Amino acid sequence: MQDPSPVREFTAWLIRRGLPQRQNCWLTKCDDGLMMDSGLSCSSCECVIGDRRGLRHVVRADVSARNLPMAEQKRVFEQELRKCAQARAVEEAERQERAAAESVERAEAVQAQREREARAKAAWRQQLCADCGVPQTTGLCAACTRERTTAGFVQEMVWIELALRSTEEAIDIAAEPELTTEAWNYLERCSGDTSALVPMLRAERLYRAARAALDFQRRRAITAYGRTAEAVSEGEYVRRWALPRTSRERAEELALNAQERSARYLMDMRVHEVRRALAARDSKHADQHEQRSWEARLADFDDESRKQAQLELIRS
Repeated sequence: MQDPSPVREFTAWLIRRGLPQRQNCWLTKCDDGLMMDSGLSCSSCECVIGDRRGLRHVVRADVSARNLPMAEQKRVFEQELRKCAQARAVEEAERQERAAAESVERAEAVQAQREREARAKAAWRQQLCADCGVPQTTGLCAACTRERTTAGFVQEMVWIELALRSTEEAIDIAAEPELTTEAWNYLERCSGDTSALVPMLRAERLYRAARAALDFQRRRAITAYGRTAEAVSEGEYVRRWALPRTSRERAEELALNAQERSARYLMDMRVHEVRRALAARDSKHADQHEQRSWEARLADFDDESRKQAQLELIRS
């Protein structure tokens, strides 16, 4: 019994309270050089004993080399051995002091790091929304997050539509603004009247409508690309391969799956080409804008705006 409660873990009780432990060995299962779980000798204690035995051999050989009388050798041996033990004790004390100082430094460094992380996390939580400016939104509120996700869905819908309308020779990237406007108008019609709703509910309605529209657009594109010669030939190849090896129903299923995978691959490749063409157009427009002189840029303004821009240019 341990106090009023029974001992449930006998080995743990022996290790912690039942048996006296020597502090020289770092192993908790060691008891005077024997492991309590296996009964074998403790390797750590054997190493310590070997070090001490080696020290005694070194000191004895040094004293024996002095050719002293036998009685004098014993006294000198004990004296030298005591000096070595004291030197080792001093080294061990210094090592423990350094270890304690390093432990304190590590603890202080960890505490400082935790404080920095806490301050950074508090500042992150206090950040304003980058889109609408609402405070304490960690940089982006829930409504604006939904709106950004919805904008990404709309952009992907436009890419898929451009991919479906494009040919092998050309991609009609000029239709992107019109398609984007049509997509947003479609989402507004699907969401209904959202003028009386709070921003979060309005963003949620648009998000759900955009997700459903994107799923439909993907299925439409997969169906269209599934009718191409590449996808049909892929399905036929799998069907011919599977018929001798399985049932007709399983072969048809494998063929349809292969045809759908091929259609998805063709759609992804075509969308990638559309995105690359749009990126090249935007890069070209950015280069043209950067290369324009100030006179060419001022020509886009009316007289009053041109005067204001010239004044700003002079002040800068």
